[in-house]
Amino acid sequence: EEITKYTVTFENEDGSIYQQVEVEEGKTVTVEDLTKEGYTFDGWYKGEEKVTLPYTVLENITLKAKFNINSYTYKFLSEGKVVSEGSGVYGSTIPYPSNPTKEDTSEHSYKFVSWDKTDTILTGDIVFNAVYEETNKEYTYKFIVDGKVVSEGSDIYGSTIPYPSDPTKTETAEFEYEFI
Repeated sequence: EEITKYTVTFENEDGSIYQQVEVEEGKTVTVEDLTKEGYTFDGWYKGEEKVTLPYTVLENITLKAKFNINSYTYKFLSEGKVVSEGSGVYGSTIPYPSNPTKEDTSEHSYKFVSWDKTDTILTGDIVFNAVYEETNKEYTYKFIVDGKVVSEGSDIYGSTIPYPSDPTKTETAEFEYEFI
């Protein structure tokens, strides 16, 4: 009795041959799952029909690999709070939000510098954090005696203010003055 052999062709999505084997009629064939960055392997298809491996061979057949594109999430955080978030498929452009702000404190002011990552294309789940430049706030001070400035200056928050010497005021016939 003659043994009938059939050709099983496993094709990549683009139609190129991944693997081709000859199998005796009624025997099974199997092949490893394929991998593709940004995609999940869906299986081997005969036309629109997904086949289960190991596959029993009864004819010449071409099985084509099919993939599903992956979806990923992105988040933009400022001080741990979500500024913007969303999702997209592998390879899509990440939409950057407008620059966030950070509220000044009595001690510092803050200027947005950048995000901690520069990715522009979605290739996996990603979280961006705002980076701020911190500047010490500067304050001015004035010492005024009888409406006249006797000493003034400015310095950063938390600095020691240099006090001028105690002022004096000329006494009058009615009053004498003591600086308190």
